[in-house]
Amino acid sequence: PGIKISNNLQIIPPWQKIKKNKSITNVIINPGAGFGTGSHPTTKLCINWIEENNINNKSLIDYGSGSGILAIVAKLHGADKVVGAEIDRKAIDNAIQNCKINNIQIPFIDLNKTSIHKKFDILISNILSNTLIQLSTTFKTLAKKKLILSGILDKQVPDVINTYSDWIILKQKKNLEGWNLLEGEIIA
Repeated sequence: PGIKISNNLQIIPPWQKIKKNKSITNVIINPGAGFGTGSHPTTKLCINWIEENNINNKSLIDYGSGSGILAIVAKLHGADKVVGAEIDRKAIDNAIQNCKINNIQIPFIDLNKTSIHKKFDILISNILSNTLIQLSTTFKTLAKKKLILSGILDKQVPDVINTYSDWIILKQKKNLEGWNLLEGEIIA
């Protein structure tokens, strides 16, 4: 069965028949190598953030894009330039496949081969907190307006906030089953 993320969105595998329902967006994700089938609390937190914030015409990078789920949902919610970035080649292949089945085009950057040299209005990253801590300086060069981080357990929140505090004030926005979503705004 599909995974209900919110009243307006559910994630379904490619083999499930889609019941036509105008009020629900169906995102088709083939559970493969990439993290992000929709069942994990951090994926839900990120998707809910995308749904609740106006991202129309904004550029967005999903850093550590896994199955491509967040990039796909962002594109469906009106984000203009959406890019995924990932170190796992299998995940990238899975994400490209998932874009195809949703009739969406998103470029995925293999971070082993390419570095990114432009800024995005929104940077969203749902990876483990140790990695988030290592990426602070990278994210500073990529995020233009907003930074959304998830994949952080309750006890890890202070460390992450602290690491980023030299350039952005992160606030604990939401918590689900012990996982957190942090949001920061870049004041120019």
